[in-house]
Amino acid sequence: MARPRLWFIATALLLGLLRPLAADVPISLVATIKPVHSLLAAVTEGIVEPYLLLDGLVSPHQAQLKPSGIRALNNADVVVRVGPGLEGFLNNPLARLDQAVKVIELIDTPDLALLELRTSAEHKAHNHGHSDDAAFDTHIWTDPQLASVMVDYLALQLGLLDPDNAERYRTNASAYNRRLESLNLEIEQQLAEVREVAFMVYHDSFQYFSHRYGLHDNGVVAWQPEVQPGASGLQRVLEKITEQQVQCLFSERQFPSRVVTMIVSESGIRVGTLDPLGSQYQSGPSMYPDWLRDTAALIGDCLRG
Repeated sequence: MARPRLWFIATALLLGLLRPLAADVPISLVATIKPVHSLLAAVTEGIVEPYLLLDGLVSPHQAQLKPSGIRALNNADVVVRVGPGLEGFLNNPLARLDQAVKVIELIDTPDLALLELRTSAEHKAHNHGHSDDAAFDTHIWTDPQLASVMVDYLALQLGLLDPDNAERYRTNASAYNRRLESLNLEIEQQLAEVREVAFMVYHDSFQYFSHRYGLHDNGVVAWQPEVQPGASGLQRVLEKITEQQVQCLFSERQFPSRVVTMIVSESGIRVGTLDPLGSQYQSGPSMYPDWLRDTAALIGDCLRG
C-alpha cells in the first residue's frame, strides 16, 4: 500500500484534493479515537487543538455519532481516522460531507508496513477457504515506530493545507518522534526478558505491538470482538493454552466477556486487561506515550507472573 511521497503530493495538488486554507481562518480538525487524536494533537500543539469524536469506553467497532460529533464533522476542514476497517460508523457520514473536507486515513500512510489480520487467516482455515484477501489489521497505532511514520505524514498533510504553519507542524513532529524513539528503546529493554512467554488476547488488537517487540503471541479468543465463541471455539482455546503452554490471557476493557472468566477458571492462567483505546487517559499529546508505556508495563507484569 506504500506509494512515493512526491507522486502522492503532486497528484493530490493536481486533482485539487489539497486546498490551502485562508491565512486568517484557523484550521478545524477532527480525530476519531484517542490514540489518533493524541498523534494529531502532538503535531498541532501550540497551533490548534483537534476535536475528539470518541471518548471513554466506546469501541470504534460499535460507535454511533452524537449530535455534537455530527456538528464537528460538518464544521471540519480535516477529518483524521485510521480507516474504514476500524471506524466503519463514519463511512456514510463522511460520504455526505462537502468534497472540500480533507479526510486523512492513516492506514494509507506511505511506507507503512501493514500486517494481515491473523483472525482472517485462522477463520479461513475453519471456513473452507473463504476470506477477504485484502483484510489488514487496522490497529496500527500500537507500534510506536509506525506511529512515528504517521506523525510525519500528518505534518506533511497539514503543511500542505495550512502552509503558514507548515514549519511548526514539522518541528512538532520531529520533537514528538524523538520522544517516541526513546520510549521505543525503553520498552524494548523492558520486554526483552519475556519474549518467549506465550500469551493470548481476547481481541486481535495488539498484533503490531507483539510484532514490534518480538513477543510470543498465540492468537485470539474471539474472531470478532462483538461475538463470543461458542462451546467448540472455547474448547479450541483451552486446548491451545495447554499445547502451547500459554501463561497469560489479556482481556479488553471495551469488550467485557464471560468467556475470559470461564477460560481463566478452567485453565488457571494469569489474566490482564488491556485498553487499546486508552479510554482512561486524558486526551492530548501526552496520552499516546503515557498509554504505550503503561501498556508495556502491564503486559510485562502479566508475562513475568
